[in-house]
Amino acid sequence: MIKLKYQLATIATAALAANAYAQPVVPDDTQAGNQCPAPSGSTAGAQCPQPTQPAQPLQQPQQQQPTTYQPPPPPAEPTYVEPERPWWDHQFAISVGGGVDDFARSNAKAATNIGGSWNARLTMGVHSYVAGELSYIGSAQTMKMFGSSQTLYGNGAQGAVRLNLLPDLAVTPFAYGGAAWRYYSTSGGAFGNSHDDKLEVPLGGGIAAYVADMTFDVRGEYRIAPNSENVSGNGVEALSGNFDRWGVTGNVGAVF
Repeated sequence: MIKLKYQLATIATAALAANAYAQPVVPDDTQAGNQCPAPSGSTAGAQCPQPTQPAQPLQQPQQQQPTTYQPPPPPAEPTYVEPERPWWDHQFAISVGGGVDDFARSNAKAATNIGGSWNARLTMGVHSYVAGELSYIGSAQTMKMFGSSQTLYGNGAQGAVRLNLLPDLAVTPFAYGGAAWRYYSTSGGAFGNSHDDKLEVPLGGGIAAYVADMTFDVRGEYRIAPNSENVSGNGVEALSGNFDRWGVTGNVGAVF
């Protein structure tokens, strides 16, 4: 009887073991942290074993490709821009103009009418205290002696030193003095042509104005003639006495 009970217990134990082996518990991966259902028998309450991660293959370090040396680009050459000069930095001027003039004294004044004058002038140092002037001078006036219709012409050259009183301003008064040579000649009339050379010492003053690249000036002058020889030619005494002159002129030009 005892042997029979022992055999039944062995069979029951074997059946339980086979049943547990046939129905393994599969863990639910969708619920993080859930425990596996406890299996029957002595394994009740055991935690599910954590799945092992497959070993990652070792990554080979990447070999850096050798780089080709690229020289830096040359620095760009700076572009020079000439600064615009202010108007007071322009020191040269070319101008032309004209006015009226006549002899100042003696028989020469009585023998001629008031005439016209013209000039072309180069000024150096228009915005300096001391400037220089080179000019061409010309004049023409009718003669009234002997009832003739002769015209007395004068052409020459002049150099002068000019003193600007306010050179840094757009308007400046000035004074000047220098030396000039004038060639007188007569034309027309029944008494033939006459000619002569005269030395003159011009002295004068005026006002100059500068607007942008333009210049304007007006001046009055007295011209001393040291020698008082006649204008001669063909035996006709055309003029005699002192050849001093006065004149008033205006000029317009450009500065650069």
